[in-house]
Amino acid sequence: MTPFTITPKILKLLQDIAREVGILEERKLADIPLTLRRNNSIKTIQASLAIEGNTLTIAKITDLLEGKRVLGPA
Repeated sequence: MTPFTITPKILKLLQDIAREVGILEERKLADIPLTLRRNNSIKTIQASLAIEGNTLTIAKITDLLEGKRVLGPA
């Protein structure tokens, strides 16, 4: 036996709480400095490429994202 009954009001309050938590999480993500997010993206790209056998360095990937030309491995 449960000590309470789930009512439409409880479900509405739970929905409101979940929405507020989502807003707080979004703000927390937005507070991450842009350079940190960029660096993490570059490292993620490099790691994904490495899994596929590509040997591009982080510096070369950075250059590619900045629109520069890079030479691949010989």
